[in-house]
Amino acid sequence: MKSVKTIDKTALVNLYNIGGKDFLLRMIDNFVNQSPKRIQSARKSLETGDLKSIHLIAHSLKASAANLGAAKVQEIAERLEEMASIGLKEHISEALDKLEKILNEAIHSLTAERALWGQEAPNPNP
Repeated sequence: MKSVKTIDKTALVNLYNIGGKDFLLRMIDNFVNQSPKRIQSARKSLETGDLKSIHLIAHSLKASAANLGAAKVQEIAERLEEMASIGLKEHISEALDKLEKILNEAIHSLTAERALWGQEAPNPNP
């Protein structure tokens, strides 16, 4: 099975350099805790045909994923954002399924990274 890099660790180092260990850990925690809720909100919005909400949720996920180096999540969230903005309602459910799968992989990777950073902060500039 081919290994796919789900997190660009450079982004984590950048967040550490911006705000320190506590800031980085809060960013990871917020993403891990809030992202699945955003997916569920997007699914509910799809049921009611609220594409504007889906657009906003996808935009938020895209930005959060970019900050944490989750490029694949960012890419799929951007596609979802575009679909919602141009009204491609029939493809959104499939995009949400794909986003949720990739998001779960990113959450798994971020949780592992959080465990490492939560101990002694690794030297960000070896």
